[in-house]
Amino acid sequence: MVGILADSAYSPGMRAERELQIGGPAVPGLRTLHKDPTPMKLLYLIAMAGLLLPACSVDKHSYTSTPFRPTSVDLVAPQAGVVWTMDIPVNHTLKIDLDRPGDIEVFSNDPEKSPTRMHWKLVALNTGARTDSGNEVLPGIPLYIKMRFRPAPEWPADFVPPGQDDAPTAIEVIETP
Repeated sequence: MVGILADSAYSPGMRAERELQIGGPAVPGLRTLHKDPTPMKLLYLIAMAGLLLPACSVDKHSYTSTPFRPTSVDLVAPQAGVVWTMDIPVNHTLKIDLDRPGDIEVFSNDPEKSPTRMHWKLVALNTGARTDSGNEVLPGIPLYIKMRFRPAPEWPADFVPPGQDDAPTAIEVIETP
């Protein structure tokens, strides 16, 4: 099959036409739109898919804590109570990835299997940098995630209100002459 491509890149008055082969046996003098992939390219694509697919997970959760919505997260087992908890620092996001045994998570997320491992990380909102991370071994029983809000506002530890740079602290005593 041969198609005609119009190419008007020269000038508005000139129009050049050239043929482009789309498929079928090679015709001398025509450019091909695609070539048959070589075995090495196919091997490369299969290897990349094999490396990247297990890293993808469909059982990921993300929770953000802000000054006016400070957040805490609990992993709770109905039979055993709280299994894991974290008070997310203000201006951070907690990312949780739950792993189930024998699951290739890209293709399935079997709710019948309980998670046995959890990977978590804290990410700063302003920089996107990871500030903390960890792995937890879970008991392998059904769990649910409970999100709680702490009293607001809650300011970051390094926060100084505007105009308060030179203000004395509450315990500082200023002597007057």
